[in-house]
Amino acid sequence: MRLSCSNIAWQQDQDETVYQLMTETGCTGLEIAPTRFFPVRPYDCAEQMRKKSAELREDHGLRIVSMQSILYGRTECLFEPDQAELLLDYLEQAFAFGEAAGGCNFVFGCPRNRIMPDGCTEKDAFSFFERAAESAGKHGCVLSLEANPPMYGTNFINTTREAFSFARRIPGLKVNLDFGTIVNQCETLKTVAANPDLIGHVHISEPGLVPVIRRQEHTELADLLREQNYDGYVSVEMKQTDTETLRSVLSYVSEVFL
Repeated sequence: MRLSCSNIAWQQDQDETVYQLMTETGCTGLEIAPTRFFPVRPYDCAEQMRKKSAELREDHGLRIVSMQSILYGRTECLFEPDQAELLLDYLEQAFAFGEAAGGCNFVFGCPRNRIMPDGCTEKDAFSFFERAAESAGKHGCVLSLEANPPMYGTNFINTTREAFSFARRIPGLKVNLDFGTIVNQCETLKTVAANPDLIGHVHISEPGLVPVIRRQEHTELADLLREQNYDGYVSVEMKQTDTETLRSVLSYVSEVFL
């Protein structure tokens, strides 16, 4: 396994300090919210992303391995056909942006864009995710669907079990295994053990993205992933916090997962 951290956990003016901290604690990957680097129309900045990615590798030994908040600012719903087309066009640009970064995982959380209207079922989302996963693959990227609990305002794929069940029916689609969801939904790791082939990326997080706390289940998850020969990234995901908290969490996660 390899370790990364999401850049939503600190302020932009702390980048250099945190990058140093990340390398000290064994991180080789960086997860980004694209608007953290390019606040306006981020996917128009593919060439700038290519340069930024090269600088991160050269200066800090960090590779951009995942992107989250990928539909930030978009209000369209994937269950509305016309709006789904707009989202798919936007994701095509996103994956080209990811290709410029070297190819990476894309976390499909996006709770506001996946609220399922009355009368719709999961099957109504098949075509959208089939096309999105195919588009990601053409650009050397992977799309990973994340289960979002109801606390985040969506009614589509609320549990880890539902995420695995859905992804297994969509060629090329993976699951972003979110530990905060497992905690919030009182899930066990049995579902994870039954679906190791579908894990595209892992978030070590807490409900509400508060700072990660020590849990015995983290060790159990790490052992399970090792048994299944998972060689992807385990990424710390927290909302903005201070550098000492980051240091403590990264040191702890490194001890457990590396």
